[in-house]
Amino acid sequence: MTYPLIPPATPAPSRSAFRLRRVVAVATSPFTGQQQVQEHQGAWWEADISLPPMKRDKAGAWQGFLLGLRGRRGTFLMGDPDARFPRGVAAGNPWVAGAGQSGTTLVTGGWAPWTSGILRAGDYIELPGNRLHMVVTDVGSDGAGTAVLTIEPSLRSPPPSGGAVIARNARGLFRLASNDAGWDADAAGVYGFSFSCIEAL
Repeated sequence: MTYPLIPPATPAPSRSAFRLRRVVAVATSPFTGQQQVQEHQGAWWEADISLPPMKRDKAGAWQGFLLGLRGRRGTFLMGDPDARFPRGVAAGNPWVAGAGQSGTTLVTGGWAPWTSGILRAGDYIELPGNRLHMVVTDVGSDGAGTAVLTIEPSLRSPPPSGGAVIARNARGLFRLASNDAGWDADAAGVYGFSFSCIEAL
């Protein structure tokens, strides 16, 4: 089995819950109530996915996918199923503009020039290495097709200069949150699937 796997295209999830988990320590004084906050580097995506009821002709593909992951060993590519397409116009062929970038700011090029709303808050992007990030402020491009994106989570490592920025059907690298994989079925042969997953770091 070669990883990452691609989940079956149909049926699409009927429900999804996405969240960004952070590691932030807060110490509160029992005497004054004052707080000391320390944000650590840890930040990763988690998701809970539920699929609609389906017959065995479609359930078989999902069974094969889930068992093929071999618990938490394997990885797969997945994006937020409710936000496959950006709210912004995302016109152009964007790429990472410059090496050594870090933090929550990413300089990108290759967009259509002088375009407002090239991406909007809540749009996802995929960076080289199947890293999933969300744009948290609206952004437009300048005359050279450059757009400076404010993203979350922070860049874990500098993306390669010239690497593609994917704004449609952006996906990240995930693995199951548990080593167990299963489903239920009723007397009519209708199957139900749900699973939780966590970003593979």
